[in-house]
Amino acid sequence: MAVTFTTTYVGKDASGLLGKMIANTPSFAQGGFTINENVKGFGNIRLVDGSADLWVDDDGTFADGGTLALTSKKVTLAFKKLNKTILKKDIATDWASADMAAGAAGNLSGQTAEAIKAECLRVAQDATEAAIWTSLITAVNADATVVDQAVSTFTSANVVAQLSLITEKYADSTNGVGEAVLYMHPSVQAMLNTAQSGLGNNDARGFKAENFGGYKIVSSIAIPKAKVLLTPVQNMHFLIDRYSDLSQFAMLDQSGVTGANAINLVVNASYAAAYVRGSEIVLGTAS
Repeated sequence: MAVTFTTTYVGKDASGLLGKMIANTPSFAQGGFTINENVKGFGNIRLVDGSADLWVDDDGTFADGGTLALTSKKVTLAFKKLNKTILKKDIATDWASADMAAGAAGNLSGQTAEAIKAECLRVAQDATEAAIWTSLITAVNADATVVDQAVSTFTSANVVAQLSLITEKYADSTNGVGEAVLYMHPSVQAMLNTAQSGLGNNDARGFKAENFGGYKIVSSIAIPKAKVLLTPVQNMHFLIDRYSDLSQFAMLDQSGVTGANAINLVVNASYAAAYVRGSEIVLGTAS
């Protein structure tokens, strides 16, 4: 699922690059998260008390059903930065940039600047993906409302049976509603590929399992191999402030400032990953 962004805010120059970072981060590129943009400081996710008797027969009167209980889940943004110094002579050597030659204007050419930005975006994507799943796995492990399902260590021989335990538990716990997604390590998905291919589900082009039991698969190398999550994608949120003046993606030429024949690369961003309801997550843990 493609992720696109539009903005007219003051930080739009930086937000375009940060938007590319988000869109190309593996979990987002596969449509694994609901994106919440322009989050300042922290985002409150409102939860309605589902235990209340909200839905009753209509007898034509207005009968006070009590106060609708709302709770807020506070999600604190993490502030990230990338501050590096790049020597112009190294750029001239590595990218053979004519603009870096002696006597030239001394500014980065568009092609050279884009090459540096693209590589830094890749580094930021990998770091973001790792940070997302580090925090989420820690949170679900500690959450008593998460529905746990023990499974055996995944192998190509048992992966179908073990994933079936997780999907069956999800159906029992949540009525199987929502656009649910299976989140897993690529090695577990590879085992499923092997198992399904052995059942004849392949052709001349090979086979790749993109869903299991009707549930879409999102894989990330940042998810532990022993963990599989099943939850609606609407339950998984990524909150980011891309628009404010705090967001920055800039290359600052120091030649005319300090005299240094160098460029300062500055990236500032803030984001957080969170789920809404632990009770809508089935966490399969292999042992």
